[in-house]
Amino acid sequence: MKRFFGILWTPFTALAVFVLCIFAVVYIYKDTNPSVNDLLQDLKSKSFAKRIKAIYLLGEQHERASNAVEELIRIMEEDADEYIRSAAAISLGKIGDQRALKPLQERIEKYSHKKESSHYKACVWALNKLQSKIRAREKAFRDKETTSRHPSHK
Repeated sequence: MKRFFGILWTPFTALAVFVLCIFAVVYIYKDTNPSVNDLLQDLKSKSFAKRIKAIYLLGEQHERASNAVEELIRIMEEDADEYIRSAAAISLGKIGDQRALKPLQERIEKYSHKKESSHYKACVWALNKLQSKIRAREKAFRDKETTSRHPSHK
């Protein structure tokens, strides 16, 4: 393990610093309220800060950002920067769209030999978050269906 500024630099430390950087970037831009379309445009920027902010804010839009899922999947799979790929995975988990299920599973399988990498950990977190959201939606649907069939259960 390397030391950086006197800190033992592990993959977990790198992920923690990465998350803090995201929060710092978002804090700088906190007064803005861009639309999903504006954020999709920002994903094409050459600026790391602009791209990471857009990815993070798309994740914060949750289901409202479902039209960004395909682009976030592409970024997660193809971007050269591991932190950008990791942020895209995290946002996919937050959005909770089922289209991200298979790509996240494939990334986990592809990176299974690098379980300490921040990208692998981000994909595992995102997959767990996504599966949890899917289960919650399925339960809500079943509950609604049961209530509509048996009005006495209201």
